[in-house]
Amino acid sequence: MGTRLPQPYFRCTIWQRTLIQQQGNSHVKYLNYGLLVFAVIAVLAEIFHWSPVIIFFTAALGVVPLAGFMGKATEELAVYTGPKLGGLLNATLGNAAELIISIVAIQEGLLELVLASITGSILGNLLLILGFSVLLGGFKFGIQTFDRRQAGVNSTMLILALIALAVPSLFNYTIDRVDHAGVEYLSLGASVVMLVVYALGIVFSFKLADTRDELVEAHEHHPPEWSLRTAVIVLIAATVGIAYLSEVLVGAVEPVVEELGITEFFLGIILIPLVGNVAEHVVAIQMALKIKWSCRWPFLGSSLQVALFVAPLLVFISLALGHPLTLTFNVFELIALFAASLIAALIALDGESNWLEGCSCWGLCDYRHCLLFPADGSLKLMSFGISKTIPAQDGIETVNALYDGSLNEYVFHMKGKPSKLKVGDYVYTIFNDQLVGRLKIKQFVEGMVNPESGQPRTLIIVEAPGKRLAAPIPKKGHRGTRYYDGAEWPEL
Repeated sequence: MGTRLPQPYFRCTIWQRTLIQQQGNSHVKYLNYGLLVFAVIAVLAEIFHWSPVIIFFTAALGVVPLAGFMGKATEELAVYTGPKLGGLLNATLGNAAELIISIVAIQEGLLELVLASITGSILGNLLLILGFSVLLGGFKFGIQTFDRRQAGVNSTMLILALIALAVPSLFNYTIDRVDHAGVEYLSLGASVVMLVVYALGIVFSFKLADTRDELVEAHEHHPPEWSLRTAVIVLIAATVGIAYLSEVLVGAVEPVVEELGITEFFLGIILIPLVGNVAEHVVAIQMALKIKWSCRWPFLGSSLQVALFVAPLLVFISLALGHPLTLTFNVFELIALFAASLIAALIALDGESNWLEGCSCWGLCDYRHCLLFPADGSLKLMSFGISKTIPAQDGIETVNALYDGSLNEYVFHMKGKPSKLKVGDYVYTIFNDQLVGRLKIKQFVEGMVNPESGQPRTLIIVEAPGKRLAAPIPKKGHRGTRYYDGAEWPEL
């Protein structure tokens, strides 16, 4: 069974996690068992076609315990696989739950949700969890010291990762025309660089650990609690469960967005990161309360893994799924990411932390919520209509037919009920990632059923021909229906 390597240099060490487990971490275990009931409810809700809101939130809560069991199984397997393979296993599966949810979302074409979840995960770990942990640890232990070298390496890698994430976005904002191929190539290039840096970081962590006593500490503090067979079975079962619940969760996104009047961006930046990382967040906060750090500073690890591994890996996976994901974040996301990385680097600079620095992280964390508000301060609830993307395979002929007078009406459909729409609102059409025109809604036909999924849907009958823009305006396409405020429309 032997020893195992702690999680890579930029992730929390195994022996630190084990100290928490030995000092009363059973509350998390019991919480995981209790939350499993929501996984069962989500399955029943999906089978019997309950309200999409119930399906969405029960599936989200059901993923939480499965992610916890996946993390526990990964740690137990690392005991049996040996130091270096165990460290690689932890490095690869550290954010597996969030990765699975993102893959399912890409498959459904919810790219905005995926990008927002990347931003939310990085910000949540850098500001919310780092701030809370440093704040509580500072209150209990006063000024805490840690390894400046380790924290400095982490901070440098994080800033480099965010620069790589920002390059495709900055390129996209500075060109005068839509150049999807250029942005996609830049995203692929940045992804290659980030994966290489991530691999080098793992190698560096192995070599650094060889010079420390952590292998001995890991062996002393963490004898295996599960058999090898149990760990493998739990890992496989948790992975399958998360994959299924992710499909249920993602499948309910569109009707939830329509029914509650919120956006994919809100779900991605707030909810999805929490679902996949709750167990790790709880452990980090408990460690801050129960252990006085004297060497390693473990709170940048998850953000680094998302930025250097999850995000670039999703770019390549999206190509295989036929929905290319480009690393194009909005200006406010970029500002928030760089501000968060800057304050984390400044806290790590002197090798000390205190409760006031934790308060600073929490203060900046409020900025994440500002991302949900446009410049006029109003919540991003869509009120003017919806946007629909005309599939590329339908061709420009379909688009022309909507606006050249050859049709007098056209029928779109959407999941669920149009709770935020009314007759007289508009359907804005997007083709080839360009806003081309809009059509006025004249009738709704509710109570229809999708023959493929069995889910309820509504037919939206619009007047044709609609009003076509003289020059199309760049706007990212999507699958399904999105509420849209018509912000890019020139008359508004």
